Amino acid sequence: MDGNDKIHPAARKYWQGVEELRNDPEIASLRDLEFGVPPTMGDGSEVERRDFLKMIGTTFAAVGMTAGCARRPIEKVIPYVNKPEEITPGVRAYYATINSLRPEWGGLLATARDGRPIKVDGNPEYPLSGGGSDAQCQASIIDLYDGDRLRAPAVGGQTTDWKKLDAAVATALAAYKTQGKKLAIVTPTLTGAATKAALQAFMSSYPASRHVSIDAEIGTAIAAAHGYTHGITRVPLYDFHKADLIVSFDADFLGTWIAPTWFSRQYIPGRRVSEEHPTMSFHIQAETNLSLTGASCDERLRILPSQQRDLVMALAGSVAKATGYAGSVPQAKTPFTKEVAAWTKRLMAAKGKGIVISGSTDVAVQAAINLINERLGNYGKAIDVDRGMANYGDGTQAAQLLKDLQSGAVDAVVLWGVNPVYASSQAKTWKAAIQKAKVSVAICDRLDETASLCNIQAASSHYLECWGDAEPTIGMASIQQPLVRPLHDTRGPITTWLTWAGQPQNEREFIAEVWKALIFPRQETVTGTFQKFWDKSLHDGLAQLTPRHVIVGGPAAAPTPSAPPPVATNAAAAAAAVAAPAVPMPEAATPVAAPIKLIDPILAEFRPRLATDAMAIKPAAASTNGAFELALYYSVAVGDGKQANNPFLQELPDPLTKCTWDNLMLISPRAASKAKIELGDVVEVTDGKTTIELPAMLQPGLHDQAVAIALGYGRTKAGRVGNNLGADAWPFATGGVIKVNFKKTGVKAKLGLEQTHPSYEHRNIVRETTLAEWKKNPKAGNPDLEANLMGTDKDGKPDGLPKSVWKPHKFDGKYRWGQVIDLNACTGCGACVVACNIENNIPVVGRSEVHRKRDMHWLRIDRYYSERPEATPKKGDYDWDPVEDDWLGLADNPQVIFQPMMCQHCENAGCETVCPVLATVHTPEGLNAMAYNRCIGTRYCANNCAYKVRRFNWFQYPQGEMADNRDYKLASLALNPDVTVRSRGVMEKCSMCVQRIQAAKSEILRQGKETLKDGDVRSACEDACPTGGIVFGNLNDPDSAVNKARQDPRSYRALEEINTRPSIWYQTRVRHDWDMMPEGGNANVGGHGGHSKGAHGKDSHGKGSHGHQGGDAHHGAGHGKKGG
Repeated sequence: MDGNDKIHPAARKYWQGVEELRNDPEIASLRDLEFGVPPTMGDGSEVERRDFLKMIGTTFAAVGMTAGCARRPIEKVIPYVNKPEEITPGVRAYYATINSLRPEWGGLLATARDGRPIKVDGNPEYPLSGGGSDAQCQASIIDLYDGDRLRAPAVGGQTTDWKKLDAAVATALAAYKTQGKKLAIVTPTLTGAATKAALQAFMSSYPASRHVSIDAEIGTAIAAAHGYTHGITRVPLYDFHKADLIVSFDADFLGTWIAPTWFSRQYIPGRRVSEEHPTMSFHIQAETNLSLTGASCDERLRILPSQQRDLVMALAGSVAKATGYAGSVPQAKTPFTKEVAAWTKRLMAAKGKGIVISGSTDVAVQAAINLINERLGNYGKAIDVDRGMANYGDGTQAAQLLKDLQSGAVDAVVLWGVNPVYASSQAKTWKAAIQKAKVSVAICDRLDETASLCNIQAASSHYLECWGDAEPTIGMASIQQPLVRPLHDTRGPITTWLTWAGQPQNEREFIAEVWKALIFPRQETVTGTFQKFWDKSLHDGLAQLTPRHVIVGGPAAAPTPSAPPPVATNAAAAAAAVAAPAVPMPEAATPVAAPIKLIDPILAEFRPRLATDAMAIKPAAASTNGAFELALYYSVAVGDGKQANNPFLQELPDPLTKCTWDNLMLISPRAASKAKIELGDVVEVTDGKTTIELPAMLQPGLHDQAVAIALGYGRTKAGRVGNNLGADAWPFATGGVIKVNFKKTGVKAKLGLEQTHPSYEHRNIVRETTLAEWKKNPKAGNPDLEANLMGTDKDGKPDGLPKSVWKPHKFDGKYRWGQVIDLNACTGCGACVVACNIENNIPVVGRSEVHRKRDMHWLRIDRYYSERPEATPKKGDYDWDPVEDDWLGLADNPQVIFQPMMCQHCENAGCETVCPVLATVHTPEGLNAMAYNRCIGTRYCANNCAYKVRRFNWFQYPQGEMADNRDYKLASLALNPDVTVRSRGVMEKCSMCVQRIQAAKSEILRQGKETLKDGDVRSACEDACPTGGIVFGNLNDPDSAVNKARQDPRSYRALEEINTRPSIWYQTRVRHDWDMMPEGGNANVGGHGGHSKGAHGKDSHGKGSHGHQGGDAHHGAGHGKKGG
């Protein structure tokens, strides 16, 4: 295909799934049904609702039908008798914090209302995340109110109190102190100075104890490889913003790899174009399954897992040769010689301005990646080992511990924050080992697969209920401060470690002392007293430190706080409440805070000989019993399964499959065609040792000789929500290449898919162009369809007003609210969806209701596939017909675009004109508003909505399907009191966070100001977006960020040809020029290549905008947040 035959983006065709691509009859019928389910038709013997409304009239209907609707119970508000000093009723307070066990989330800003946590967002002052977050972070507030959490400690399967549990631990571990028996402590990697000090205090009483960290194998392999090649066992800190060229081998860094929120924040500035920034970084992705990262790349190569090692080694050899490297690189044969040559050329041209990464768990592959980056000069620029991320656990230590537990060499184990009986390929071995141990103690929040096997369960508090700390990257420390006292009889891990060490102490005071000794000397930003530094660290949510290392000195007396930080009025009582155990605890042999000295860090230095040794390490054993290779991956919702009991994550559609409540066996359309596999067919997958059953789905972009399955499902001890959902694929995760076979069982499964049921009747709702075309014409790919809709005056001249049977809205007041979404910045991560759900009290409907297409998301992210330039089967045939053309070729390796879709708040809203009771109206500020108490549930508005964004409450959902799976009274504590909870029979949709608008207006009135400034109000989706791709604000403010964004030539309104005139604008997706792609650069292995800063506006909560807790009573100083 020559340059003249390549597809122009504006001429592309898009499809939502394979079923639509091949024009299945089922999809055609779904288009006719509007919402995917047929209407209920009467038999004529009874009066139909519509006939009744016709006969009686809308006025009588409004009165009569409202009387028949479900009535909400009367609730009375009880005022405070004695109002707490720190709480202002109805006013939100914000607190900076962090999750010490999930440091990759970065700094957090938690919202409390009337003393109750209701929302978690990213901290805008945290440099790495910039205020962004991911779906799991957003949903973590729901974990606080999870009814399946442990509510009290337990010993021997019986609930007890903390005195008895501490006594039981002291008795059980006494022999391990006096007789030198071996004790193991298993945790994730701990990064906080105080957290590690508390654990050290416990371990110092047991001379033969050892600490083993269990982490994701990806991070472990990267850290181990850097131990060989650079002398520092650490995951480096990547900065994608500094990279002009990114080459990724199966590393989903925008989805689930290491710290996707940080990486998304860094990546997108290089992908956005503007008059000031007319260039884009170039991104190459080689992977098996289509990932979020692969969906955003410029050049995508489908490879098998077994081909990655040779491909990386070949590239390392090619780069080594091009740079004159004298060391040895293993020889490798790969079928991708053209790609290796083209990529080497690109990498050499981008020396010092690139990043090469891999998601492999093979240490040799990671060592080769390090060699490539070293020879290209990427270290010290886009990659920083010296200020890298926390040291990840050593997989060999975990393997040795497992052997020792089996042999009896270690017969006591304490576990915190890990679940190896589920999340491990050796789960059965771990189960037997823990059952064999004489003493097994779990510090846990629930009786999961591991904790339920232990003798003792110490109920652990949620991270918003206890103090802690973390240092996610070297030199950036944060304090985990609580917002609320524990809801149940739980306690923080630091308190537990200190109590068991014989040093019961107030958590807050302990952390302050450790920070005074170990953190304060490492900072140079605050001059003066430690108290000043402590207050600033709490307020800002982080402390930026020098890269100096801390050396703890010899024995010293345990510290006595001479001038402790001010605490809440009842902090002393809280400290006194830490009762001494009935059986005395052992004394700590090593003090918690000993004398220290600071030394300069040992800087990373490349070591060629050890790099050669590392690249020669043999891979894990591969299984050979199968015709297909298995690619395992984490879903952006459930991840590794830690939050499997969170219903908001289970009901979050997978960004690519759009499936909820299940994991699937993904198979390429071409392979499925040969195997006669269709959507929903239940298949049996086996590698000869492990066999699981799960539904199949056809996934475009997946390699034809591979299948893919998400981890994190199939749990048995997650809780009532997460139990027995999907299939457990962890037994396959051996680290080596896995080959499997599959066969149909003859069973068909229902799937909760949330993509193909909204239909736009083949209208192209997304727009794209190329970088070259955009440079020639900033409106490229963005035809001005609205110009055709403008009216004329009596003389036939344009009058500047749209044609309409209605008088146009003037919007001449102070405010007119709108939003702009940059399609170049949307990665499809889903953080905005979960943030919207939690902010607006959107119910979880449950699995069976999703099967009926009754999901309630106000905001959805539509995913569209489109053909790549080389995929058009006929020369110049842009209007392809998938029935006649090779639709399998089009689905081999498509390009992907994501589009967030919510109520468009149209000026000419079709919903407003058909509502018989005026339940939906337009406000003077441009909002399409809902009056819930007027709605009688005709659903005419939903039928007349061109964007399919209205949702109907078929049931009282909290008391529906989910009632048996959740503690509703407890879960209702997470509800936002500023937003009405809708009842059965009521329609709802995006309100553009009107409650935040009204709260901001009240705040400026209190301050005596007249007008809201740009950035004073931020929508929930804008707050959550990790890339800054959503901009909300006042369109009537000529200097507002949203007004400037909508005037960008790339901006357009969705379906503007139907003249609804939305208040939401999208910006055209700009891709790299087709002639930049090397020949075969988008090839498909197997012979099918021919077929185929300031992003958040001006928001900055700044000094005084959020507070820090004053003590265990949580008397905070929070007083509002700029951004509403």
